[in-house]
Amino acid sequence: AATTVNCLKIDSTRLARDVVCLDVIGDVDMASSEALNRAIRNALTAAGVKRVMVDLSKVPFLDARGIHTLVENHSRARDQDITLQVVNPSRVTVEVLTITDDLRLLTGEA
Repeated sequence: AATTVNCLKIDSTRLARDVVCLDVIGDVDMASSEALNRAIRNALTAAGVKRVMVDLSKVPFLDARGIHTLVENHSRARDQDITLQVVNPSRVTVEVLTITDDLRLLTGEA
């Protein structure tokens, strides 16, 4: 299923019975972060899901609102015993998440 809001496109794919991947394409900012929030929440409530991967390889811009959305949903997922992980972050998103000290939390990597 694909969702497009404010030039942000999110493709949701079931990779396995218990794994959903959200392929995020476009800027994640104040105007579009609510669409990402909804997509993540939908993935977290999908039957049988134990892992949600958020692919940021095609995200050229990530602002504070987008980071907040990711961190907030990471915490929500943990409370539901679900792993939420950012995968394939673009160079820009790596830089931003390093500056805010959220890279390890969200990717599980140093």
